[in-house]
Order: sequence, then C-alpha cells, then structure tokens
Amino acid sequence: EALVLRVLQEEATRDRAVIQTHQRTSKDATAAFRSIVRDLTTRWSGESGVLFSTLGTLAIHNNEYKKLYRSIYADFYNALEEPLRRLNPSLSDSELLLRVRLITALIDGAPMQPLHDKNKVASKKVFLKRIQEHAESIART
Repeated sequence: EALVLRVLQEEATRDRAVIQTHQRTSKDATAAFRSIVRDLTTRWSGESGVLFSTLGTLAIHNNEYKKLYRSIYADFYNALEEPLRRLNPSLSDSELLLRVRLITALIDGAPMQPLHDKNKVASKKVFLKRIQEHAESIART
C-alpha cells in the first residue's frame, strides 16, 4: 500500500511539473495554457490516467487513498490557477477555482471518451484540439 501511495504521489508531481515547465518556457499565457492542456490530456490518456482512475476507485473504500486523492487534486488545482490567472486576471478567487475545476473535469474525462471514427488518429487530434479550445474558452469567458 505504501508503494502504491508513493507511485501515485510521484505521478501527481509529474503532472504539476508539466504545468510549471510550460509556464516557464512558453512565450505567452495562451501558448502556455494550450500546451498544458495538450500535454495533460495526452498524459491522462495513458498510464497516468489509469493510475488516477484507480486512485479514485480506491478512495471510495479506503481513507488513506481518499486523503491522497483530495491532496493531489488540491495541489493540482493550485498549480493550474496560475496559468488561468495569466489568461484572465480579472477573475475572482472563487470564479478562478470554479473554472480550474471545470477545466480539470474536461481534460480529466477526455481520455475516457471512446472514439468510433474510422480514422482514429485524425479524430483523436481533432478531439484534442477541441478540448484545448473549450478549456481556453472556459478560462477566458
């Protein structure tokens, strides 16, 4: 159990590093935000997503996992607030948190959506682009 908790913590640390790296290296707020959404959605489509969906299930039944689940999401929300604040500096703190959660729900759930198109590679790219656009719309409006 301790090993599983540690693996989950490390995976969450990598997600926060994605956000911080794009914040430091992107030319502007829009480029940083788009890169963050793209990279997190891609990461969560693989093993990272499997780990966190497993954590969510384990959190229902075990208080130690529930504590970690809440801590990881709280840290993630805090990390995502800065890129959103840069895109839309006029947001109140409560509105900022609401939008962070909406964007997280959007990119968190995206990998769970089955794509039944004949050309899955192209449709995944189109789907990812639309997720980026809608996440940015949530951040800006």
